[in-house]
Parts: sequence; C-alpha cells; structure tokens
Amino acid sequence: MSALWWPLPIGTLLFLAVMRWLTPRIPACDGTEPLTVAELPPVMVQLLLGKGRLPVAAIEDALEELASEGSVRFLELPGGIRAVAPAEGPAPRPSRRYGELVLRRIERRRGAMDAVPVEALGPGNGEFDAWWEEYTAAVGAVAACSGLLRRREPAPDALSVGAVVLGFSSWLAYGALGMSSFAERTAAALGATTVAVAAAFAVLPEVRLTRAGREAAARWRKAGGSPRPAALPADRDTAWSALGGRWRKVEIEPAGRRDRKKREYPVAVSFDGEVLRRWTVTRDTDHSTVRTYYAAFDDGDSPQAWTFRLAKQQYDSLSAGDRPHVEGDPQRRALTAPLRRSPDPGGISG
Repeated sequence: MSALWWPLPIGTLLFLAVMRWLTPRIPACDGTEPLTVAELPPVMVQLLLGKGRLPVAAIEDALEELASEGSVRFLELPGGIRAVAPAEGPAPRPSRRYGELVLRRIERRRGAMDAVPVEALGPGNGEFDAWWEEYTAAVGAVAACSGLLRRREPAPDALSVGAVVLGFSSWLAYGALGMSSFAERTAAALGATTVAVAAAFAVLPEVRLTRAGREAAARWRKAGGSPRPAALPADRDTAWSALGGRWRKVEIEPAGRRDRKKREYPVAVSFDGEVLRRWTVTRDTDHSTVRTYYAAFDDGDSPQAWTFRLAKQQYDSLSAGDRPHVEGDPQRRALTAPLRRSPDPGGISG
C-alpha cells in the first residue's frame, strides 16, 4: 500500500499544469489607459509596496490625487476635523475610474452637508466593504493594464472537467498498480482528486506583481518608500453621522455586549433616524446554524446608536444611509412597528 503513494503528487502536478493552461488571464486593459513607471500616482505606489494588496490608507492617496486634479478640496470642520468636499464650481472629472469611485463615495457620504470628514470615508461607515471591493478592483485594473500586476481567475468549468478526468484516471492507475478492492481504489482516487482541486484553488487565483511591478516596488523601497500607515481607523465601535445637521461620532455597541447596561435603556423609543451600520451574528447549534440580523440607527442626538434585531427581509431592504422612522424596545433589541421611510429625519421621543 505504501508503494502506491506516488500517483497522488504526480497527478496533482499534472492537474495543476493543465488547469493553469486552461485558466485564462483577465484581460489587462478594458478601456483603461496604461501608466508608465515614471508617472505612477501614490495609489499605485501603495499597491506595489503592498505586493498587490491595497492598504486602506490608499483612500487618502486618492484624495490627494483628486485634489491635485482640482476635483476635490480639503477643509477643516469645527473641532479640527479634516474634511473633504467636491471642488466648487465647474471642476474636472477624475482621470481614472478609481478616482470616480472615491468622488462618488464623497458625494454619497456627505449628503446635504458641505463636506464629509475624511475618517467617515473609511471602514465601518456607509457600506464600506462593497465599495472597497469595487475600488480595489479598479486600482488593480489600472495596474494590470500598465503591466505591473498579473491577474487570473479559476475557470469553474475547467476545474470540474479536470477533477472528473483526474478522478477516473487515478481510479484506473490505482487498479493497474494492484489495488484490487473497488472501495479502496475509489477512496484513493477521491483523495487524490480532493488534494489536487484544493491545491488548484490555492495556486491558480493569482493577483501578483509582474517583473516590472517588482522592479518598480524595489525602486520605491530603495528611495525610502514604505506602505503608508492607516490614518483611517477601522473602528467597529463607532461610526460617523451627520443626522441633526452636524458631523459627530456615534458609539455602536455590538450585539452580545449589552446585558450589563440593560437598565440604562428605555423600554420604548420612537424617532426618525438613519441607518449607520448593518451586520449579522452567526451561532452554531447542535442541529443547525442560526444567523441573526442587526442594524444600528442614529437618532440625530444621542451619543450612542440604537441597535435592533431585524427580520432578514428588513435587513436586505436596508442600506447604510437610509433614513427610516424607528419604533422599538431597546432593552430587548426588538422593533415594535414596521420600519417606514421618514419624511423629516431628526429628533427623538421616548
């Protein structure tokens, strides 16, 4: 039995080689103008220094780039809060799609306010995760088009066909090597296929620097460059809100940490508010996995948001920034009336 181990690594290597050949590269340029190494903007430098991974601090680099193009302006809000706003009057549009995404986020986050705090553009504010995924993809597209980044995606159809072929070939190979038991041959073939497919998923999806990208990153490091420290804190316990006419940080107490404070909460509240954040909590039981849906609402005045459990349908229908009328029991985290759109957000009763 011990002499029959060798088809596993050989089959895995052959499988990976075939899958690599069948897996297409993502088209480098799709309406994107390439950059030369000499004109790399700070966002692209951060991508190279991060070896293909973009730090959150790159948002600030994008803001600086937009400011230099005249698309946005920086200003200071009361309390020394650094903020950003679209440029006044006719202004040039961003030259890159990732700049358009940043400008769109600024406009969405500021709402009716004159400006938005730079921190309010970062993690934990306004459906950040979905926007960040789109933003990093846009930056990566420019890097790939410029020959600095190589991207691949696994081909599901090719993986499926390759797995079937490998499984059947392994089954025949183990039989030819003297493994007569049908069950043993099947188990060995399934094991070989599982290892090969797992290795393919680990190796094939590539987002890595090309030789030109590595050389450019080395040049920047030699010149003293380093990944920019994050100035946009990923604070999951607070979020920025402008409800009530002024920007302020609101505390969000995560689910599961409030029993000790239950007496501090009223049994009923009613207010026109704003959704600050949504999240889910997953709990495994003996027979199933239970997922609970939550949202934190700002009332425009309190230092702490009100957190309530939601039905899945309610959760799916909400987004950060929505302004519904809320009625609920904070002690039980339960809504006592359906959420409805608020005509005039602000103020609280109860």
